[in-house]
Amino acid sequence: MRSFYKFFLVFSQWKWPQPVLLKRPDCIDLGFPVWDPRVNEADRDHVMPIITPAYPQQNSTFNVSAATRSVMVEELKIGLATTEEIMKGRCGWQRLFEMPAFFNTFNHFAVVLASSASQDDQLKWCGLVESRIRHLVESFQKDEPVTLARVHPKCYNCPPVSATTGQAPANCCSMWFIGLEFPKSH
Repeated sequence: MRSFYKFFLVFSQWKWPQPVLLKRPDCIDLGFPVWDPRVNEADRDHVMPIITPAYPQQNSTFNVSAATRSVMVEELKIGLATTEEIMKGRCGWQRLFEMPAFFNTFNHFAVVLASSASQDDQLKWCGLVESRIRHLVESFQKDEPVTLARVHPKCYNCPPVSATTGQAPANCCSMWFIGLEFPKSH
């Protein structure tokens, strides 16, 4: 139990972008690129670096944006508070593993739909769309009136979309929800 508590305590207060290193980087030069912000300019932009311990050292969280980092830090703080409650006997371990009430947290949503005529096409198309959603969330975060954009981790199936553009009807449809938060004045 104390290990969980210490994990949440350390990482909820971590001074990002200070890197997390499990061990000192190896001083081996076998010609492979290694994570080193002193040498590699792109490494300086990483907002939540967690460096792999084996050579060649890489940032395992290179795709984390400032927005996703803030979501993770908030969840780490919730984990810390929950483990404190568990240690005091006020709740059980199941609370630590409860899914957050995503749809009760946000009042506004953007929905991303991906539809295809066949299951094979849908599998490929959804993979591409899903890989681009983080870029959409980042663009929402850069938009002035949006204070928080957070994608729900689950992809949902939706009813097939009828064709209105002269194309074949889509037999497969998937959707993702992005919760949006705006300042109180909007």
